Amino acid sequence: MQHTRTLEQSFDRRLHTQKLAALKQFAYGLSHEINNPLANISTRAQQLKQGEADPHRNTSLQKIVDQVYRAHEMIADLMFYANPPLPETSPCDLNVLVRSVADEFVDEADSLSIRLETETPVGELLLDLDEPMFGEALRVLLRNSIEAIGSSGTIVVSVVREADRVLIHVADSGPGLSRAAREHAFDPYFSGREAGRGLGLGLCRAYRIAKLHDADISLAGGAAGCVATITIGKLPA
Repeated sequence: MQHTRTLEQSFDRRLHTQKLAALKQFAYGLSHEINNPLANISTRAQQLKQGEADPHRNTSLQKIVDQVYRAHEMIADLMFYANPPLPETSPCDLNVLVRSVADEFVDEADSLSIRLETETPVGELLLDLDEPMFGEALRVLLRNSIEAIGSSGTIVVSVVREADRVLIHVADSGPGLSRAAREHAFDPYFSGREAGRGLGLGLCRAYRIAKLHDADISLAGGAAGCVATITIGKLPA
C-alpha cells in the first residue's frame, strides 16, 4: 500500500511538472500573439475617446479600454503562474503585514455590510518573506472572500502560531465549496467553481506565491462558508 501511494505521488509530481512546462510555452505564445493586438486596440480606443463628445460613446470606448486592461492582467497572471519570479525575502513582521492588507479592504467591506475582523498574536512574528509578493497572496484570498459573500457577511483573518509552523486563516460566510471545487480550486480557469467564487487565476497566483515561500495553501468548507489557510513551516528559532 505504501509503495503504491509513493508511486502515485511521484506520478502526480511528474504530471504537475509537465503541465507547468506546457503552460509556460502556451503563456509565452499567448503573450506574444495577443498583447500586441490588445495594445493597438487600447491605443485606438483612447484616441477616439479624446475626440468623442457623445457621453454614451465615450462610456463605450472606456469599457473597451477597461476590458483590454483586464485581458492584459489575465495574460500577466498566466505568465506568473507558469514562470513566477523568485521571491526576494527579508525579515518581515507577519502580524503587521496581515493587519495592513486587511485594512486595505475595510472601507469596501463596510460598504457591503461585511464585518471584517483581524486576529493576530501579541508581539512580533518575524519571518523571511517577500513582503509585496506575500501580501498579494493575502489580497487574493480576501478578494475571493468579499466577492463570494457579495453583501452582509463576515470575514475573519487570523494568524495562529504553533510549535513549528504558522497558520494564516481567511474564513468567510459566503457560499460553501463542493469537494470537487476544493480539489481543483487552484487549477487555472477551473470552470466548476460555485457561484460567487469567480473564475480566473487569482487563487492560482496565491498558490504559486505560497509554494515559492515553501508554504502550503488549502481550502476547506462545506455547504456554507469557506476557510482558506496558508501554512508556513520551518520557522526561525
